[in-house]
Amino acid sequence: MKEMEEVALKEGLLKYPKPDIKFQYGTAGFRTKGDVLASVMYRMGCLAVLRSISTGGKLIGAMVTASHNPEEDNGIKLIEPGGEMLIPEWESHATAIANSSDQEIASLIRSLDEHIDARIQEGSKGGSVLVGRDTRKSSPSLTQAVIDGVHALGGRLYDIGEVSTPIVHWVVQKYNDTQNGALSPEWIETTSVNAYFDTLASAFRSSIGDVAQPTTLILDGANGIGAVMAERLAKLIEPQLKFDIRNKNGKLNYLAGADFVKTSQSIPQGIDPGKDRGKRIASIDGDADRVIYFYIDQDGMFKMLDGDRIAILMATYISDLIKSAEFSDEEIPSLGIVQTAYANGASTSYLNFKLMTVSCVPTGVKHLHHEAVKYDIGVYFEANGHGTVVFKKEKVAKLKEMLRSWESQGVSEIRRESLRNIIEISELINQAIGDALSDILMVELILKRKNISVEDWGKSYEDLPNKLVAQKVGDRFKFKTRDAERKLTHPEGLQEKIDEISARFPGGRCFVRPSGTEDAVRVYAEANSAQDAATISKEVSE
Repeated sequence: MKEMEEVALKEGLLKYPKPDIKFQYGTAGFRTKGDVLASVMYRMGCLAVLRSISTGGKLIGAMVTASHNPEEDNGIKLIEPGGEMLIPEWESHATAIANSSDQEIASLIRSLDEHIDARIQEGSKGGSVLVGRDTRKSSPSLTQAVIDGVHALGGRLYDIGEVSTPIVHWVVQKYNDTQNGALSPEWIETTSVNAYFDTLASAFRSSIGDVAQPTTLILDGANGIGAVMAERLAKLIEPQLKFDIRNKNGKLNYLAGADFVKTSQSIPQGIDPGKDRGKRIASIDGDADRVIYFYIDQDGMFKMLDGDRIAILMATYISDLIKSAEFSDEEIPSLGIVQTAYANGASTSYLNFKLMTVSCVPTGVKHLHHEAVKYDIGVYFEANGHGTVVFKKEKVAKLKEMLRSWESQGVSEIRRESLRNIIEISELINQAIGDALSDILMVELILKRKNISVEDWGKSYEDLPNKLVAQKVGDRFKFKTRDAERKLTHPEGLQEKIDEISARFPGGRCFVRPSGTEDAVRVYAEANSAQDAATISKEVSE
């Protein structure tokens, strides 16, 4: 670390003193009350520069958000050059730097300098950091702390303002993928956000074509940045698809949004059970990286279509396209679906019935993404509505080459159209991360192509009744899991008790896993009846 940078670092540490709080970089980055995060934000700005330098100067993302958390919370997550979540090694660095004293932090940064072969002193490419933020009141001041941290270590800063989390992931991935000169650094601040919207809208319009009866989708915006972004996208996709946006300007995530709908399994505010009966409705979360569909049937009953349903809709559609394309054994793309322990048991049974390849991994997007990229086409979703589809770049290139060959060989239109549709999905979906808006466009395209209603979609299988609760504990780190978090190893003997309780009820299943952000455990239970699921949940929690 240069002497000038060390002086700037110390000035920032005085400006953003660390409170007497222990911070932990978890699955979603740092996340807690916004009024105690300034020191963390400053230090993460510094760390983002170092992470960039360690990758040879590639662009690193920093998103200031607390996603579906209450309005008074905030947080930050750092984004890898490929658009993925921060790798585990650097999560540890983040936690160490966030919790170090002012006296310790300079030596920690020097140690990281050595870890990255002292490239910062050798004058090679410096660090580049992209920062975005959501609409929380605390976000502008906390973003400024990140910016100050980037500048303290001499990093190049790109601020794209108020955007959804998926946009930051998309821009980081796009820029680093084409850093051979196709995109200039100026593109990031002047054009990148427009490019995101243009890419999604163009792919959607091209895929769906002209429609005789345009669809109107009611969109619950959770009173967050997603509502703002949806309004911007709507202008580019009409008349093929129209958004009727509700919950735009109220209290963030309060009685609204994907997390509320999923956890409460009820209708959010802004939706009229009478007037909106039979209509298609989607709820996104505070930073627009999750989406849950639902509708109110003719009997006035709430019917939810969560991440499991979305994954199955996408996976079965892609599987059907692969079948109708009639690939040879050497050409056929591998297709896999990745779930977590939270996936409803009925969804897994349905996929097994369809003879589809299913993997189960621990909770967290980084685990799902890591598993999904093993396939030529990987579909991953958490039950909470966070997910996407990823394609191997090499496979997409081969599919495009194959399409050109098929067109010249006069292969049947049905096969060519199926192959063309697979390629279109790779262009429509945001492969960097779960993206509510991109996922919505994909769902709407499939429903239109298959000519099915939201009610038809919901009838593919019946969810097992389930219950998810958070139980406060003294120390969440005492709870250790195995088997993709479906079994506890510690505290010893607890898993046996859980199994005994679950076995008493038909279809009973329960698992307990520690929270990544607070001293609590998540207790998930399901059974053949709602009453039994609630009883299992209650007895295990006690």
